[in-house]
Order: sequence, then structure tokens, then C-alpha cells
Amino acid sequence: MAALPLLLAALGAASPMHAMRTCAQPTAASQTRMMIFGPSESQKRAQEEQMKVQQAMLARRRNPKATEKYFKDLEERREKTSVQWFDKFAWQRKADSADYNKMDEFKKRLSAGKIKEIGDADQ
Repeated sequence: MAALPLLLAALGAASPMHAMRTCAQPTAASQTRMMIFGPSESQKRAQEEQMKVQQAMLARRRNPKATEKYFKDLEERREKTSVQWFDKFAWQRKADSADYNKMDEFKKRLSAGKIKEIGDADQ
């Protein structure tokens, strides 16, 4: 299990699920190349980067103040994301009235860049 982060780094994956979804089985040629020449420079750099990330995480877990700060930042990010998500859909659920029109709100958000242009994906 200790080799999992290094394996993920070698595969260039951000998470175990990402690795399972995006990485195919290595070909026989790439396996042979790996056995003869060892990991490539990019794979070594990825392994080193993953090791640094893992060491930082372990250091944070050992330090109660750092752990507290991490969770505080995490909650702030979640709150910000929740507010953005709610704002994205709340205007659509509002009922039209004399002083509020969904189409006007849509046009405002479209011109502000909060909504993507509607159309076919290939256009």
C-alpha cells in the first residue's frame, strides 16, 4: 500500500480513481523498456513530487495547529463553493414577477460571463 502514491505518480494520476479510469495496461514494449532503462526522468520527477506532497501531508497531520488551519481552510473553500453553486441555480428557481424576469436575469449573467453561450458543442 505504501507504493500506491509512487505508482500513481508514475502513472501521472491525481487519485486512485483517476488512475483506474484513465490508465490502460502498459504495453509489453513499455514494460521491457522500464525493466532495461528504469523510470524516465518525467516519472522520477513525478515520484519526487508525490513524495514531497506526502511528506507535507504527514507533517501537517503531526502538527495540531497545521491540522486545524487545514480544516479551517477546507471549510472556507467548501462554503465558498456552496455559495457559488447555489447562486448558479437559485435565479432559475425564482418565480417570474413584475420586478423579476428570468430571461432578463439570464441575459445579465450571459453578458457577465457567468453563463456559457448556448449552442452545439461542435460550433
